[in-house]
Amino acid sequence: WQADMYFEGSDQHRGWFQSSLLLSLMGNGAAPYQTVLTHGFMVDADREKISKSKQGAYEKPQTAEAYVKKYGADVVRLWVASQDFRNDIVVSEERIQKVGETYRGIRNALRYQLSNLYDFDPATQAVPDDQLTGLDRWILSEFSRLEHDVAAAYSNCEFHVGYQRLSQFIAVELSAVYHDVIKDRMYTDPAGSVRRRSTQTTLHRLVTGLCQMLSPVLAF
Repeated sequence: WQADMYFEGSDQHRGWFQSSLLLSLMGNGAAPYQTVLTHGFMVDADREKISKSKQGAYEKPQTAEAYVKKYGADVVRLWVASQDFRNDIVVSEERIQKVGETYRGIRNALRYQLSNLYDFDPATQAVPDDQLTGLDRWILSEFSRLEHDVAAAYSNCEFHVGYQRLSQFIAVELSAVYHDVIKDRMYTDPAGSVRRRSTQTTLHRLVTGLCQMLSPVLAF
């Protein structure tokens, strides 16, 4: 009968959280939830609370629909995931635009990986781990650490930590180093060469893993 989690604003510590806790303790001898997760409030650039009652006072309405229409739902979802919701969250055009740049970096990285897999069948052409090149083993090792860190962040509901770790990996290790180095082998090596197939095997594992890692923050 217990809920896995209560998720509400911090003002409910003396409201719904407290009243339901007291009643459940009296009636059942235990809390009505396994854990409690609270969040701050949306505030504007002046750090004033954004509320429905004040909506008419804004020159540009601070609504999810307005931002989705301008930036797209995926950018807004990623921006939400990038925020530490335990504190009040500042909503502004500048902050969402910055996350929009990160989103384009993620999208471009995935596009680059997919564009180099057009002639690759993982079922028949994948290279065993012991035959991967040193560069491919290196990026997969870095990616394994990323997966561990992001999974831990998600388990602790620290989505902003996962976002930071993921965006850094894509900008630095992946795009600035790995993607740049493999261009020669992808464009000049023979189509069926071991080195090119090694990199395609790695790209396939990376794009699959990245999509799985992004799904919790882009699919809710």
